Amino acid sequence: MGVSYSYKSIVTDGLVFYIDAANPRSYVSGSLNSYSLINSTISGSLINDVRFGSGSQGSFEFGFDGVDDYIQTNTRMPLTSGQTDITLNFWFKIVGNSAGGNHGLIDTLAINTPRRSRILINDGRTSIRYDVAANDLTITLTSTLSLYTWYYLTLTKDSVNGSKIYINNEYEGGDASDTGVIEGTFAGGTWPNTVFGVGAYNPTYFLNGNIANIQCYNKALTSQEIQQNYNALKDRFI
Repeated sequence: MGVSYSYKSIVTDGLVFYIDAANPRSYVSGSLNSYSLINSTISGSLINDVRFGSGSQGSFEFGFDGVDDYIQTNTRMPLTSGQTDITLNFWFKIVGNSAGGNHGLIDTLAINTPRRSRILINDGRTSIRYDVAANDLTITLTSTLSLYTWYYLTLTKDSVNGSKIYINNEYEGGDASDTGVIEGTFAGGTWPNTVFGVGAYNPTYFLNGNIANIQCYNKALTSQEIQQNYNALKDRFI
């Protein structure tokens, strides 16, 4: 199943959160809040001067300074305790080093437990570290990510196949044993107790770069669905 937020369709089956800087229903230039296209009552506050602009290909994007910028949601997300299957998607680019030495893309904190959903890229842009139902999983990328270049990152996890990382629709690695549930209770509030921090990974690692959109699913997308989403949006970035 798909829905057209532009002239091509992304997968909507299981889609529970979607912010897109290019869609005026999701963000209006000059606003301090962005809104999910799936449920507009879920908003994200732009913290510490997150920028908004248009790239050379007309790709609208949020800009993060690598020091303290991030977007924080206002409510608990559908990534709940006991859930096993999720997908997180981003179009992002890195433009320089981060003050903390690593680039955070997302962090959801599970209170009173180490289980969380978060993604981190090292300053050398050679590896991705992520936590879903296991801690501190790291994969080495097949090639170094280039500066000022858009990439589509996908993280999937389910109770059968574990977790997998894709870059631009290509499988990079994963952990077949990462099949457990997301534990703990997700709670909103001031960092570090935020449910959903976009452009950050705990209060130390912030993205020096841009994110154009983010999608969250309550299921693991298939390889065909990942390709559909990639093809639906890539003309804006590649």
